[in-house]
Amino acid sequence: MKTKNTVALEAENFYHIYNRGNNGESLFFHADNYKFFLVKLNDYLADFLIIHAFCLLNNHFHLLVEIKHEDVIKEEIKLKREHNKLKVYLENSVEVIVSKQFQFFFISYAKSINKMRERHGSLFEKPFKRKWVMNKEYYKNMMYYIHRNMIFHGYDVDYKDYPWSSYSKILEERKSNLPKSYILKHFTSKENFIDFHSNGNDLEPFMDAIID
Repeated sequence: MKTKNTVALEAENFYHIYNRGNNGESLFFHADNYKFFLVKLNDYLADFLIIHAFCLLNNHFHLLVEIKHEDVIKEEIKLKREHNKLKVYLENSVEVIVSKQFQFFFISYAKSINKMRERHGSLFEKPFKRKWVMNKEYYKNMMYYIHRNMIFHGYDVDYKDYPWSSYSKILEERKSNLPKSYILKHFTSKENFIDFHSNGNDLEPFMDAIID
C-alpha cells in the first residue's frame, strides 16, 4: 500500500468509500433493492476497482476498495462498449474517471428507486465521501468498522449473519469477486480474521467517517 496522504482516488491505492441518502433518506426499501445495488455496483465498477468489503444499511453504505492500475482501467474503457461514456475522459486522471463512473452508478440506481417509489430528484448526497486507507493496520480496522457497522447504528442483529455485509461472504468457501486470499492473508488466518472482528477495537481514527 502506498503512503501518499491524499483523498484523491489514485491507482493502486485503497479507500473507504461511503455515502448516504439525500437528507438521510432511505436508499433501500426491501431485499431486492440491496441485491440490485450490489449487482449494479459490480456492473459499473468491477472494471475499475476491487471491492474488499461492504456493508449496506437502510440509509447509507460503506465500501473498502482497491483502485486498479491506470493502464488496466483505461484499457477497459477502450475495449468495452458499455464504457463509451468514459472515452472522452481517457486523457484525464484516474480520479476523474472513477469518480465519473461512480456518478453513473448512483444515477442508474437512483432512477430505479425513483421509478419504484414514484419520487423525483437526487437520492444520494453529493459528493460521495472517501478516505485514504494508508496502511495495513488501517485496512484491518476499517474492515472491522465496516463489518460491524450495523451494531454501531443500533441494529439488533448479529454482524456475523447480516446478509448485506461481506463478512460471511469472505468466510464462505464458494467463489466470489471478493479477494478472499488477499484479505485473510492480512489477518494471517481465517481464525484470526474471526477473532479480530469479535474483539473490541479503537475506532477513534474513524470517528470522522461515522455517518449519523
